[in-house]
Amino acid sequence: MVNNTLENKGVTKECAKYCMQSIVRLLNGDIKKFEEYATKALEINREIEEKVSWTSCSFKVNGKKVEAKINMKTQEIRDLEGNLLREGVIVGDSN
Repeated sequence: MVNNTLENKGVTKECAKYCMQSIVRLLNGDIKKFEEYATKALEINREIEEKVSWTSCSFKVNGKKVEAKINMKTQEIRDLEGNLLREGVIVGDSN
């Protein structure tokens, strides 16, 4: 049940596994392993967020339409080779 609930929130089983392992380690007093597992879970989650935030689009460059991809979080647009066509905004940075 926990895995299904987390998957509905966009968390993979692998990420959930590391989250649960980190909690168990913390409760057992193993802070080093807790941090290790928690960091791994965050890395996995960031990778997934990065993959799913991009979608295909068309963008005009010098009057010509080019196939591109847009980051739905930051609104950054890149061509299919990865060249920056339009800068995005930084999301979640309050500094």
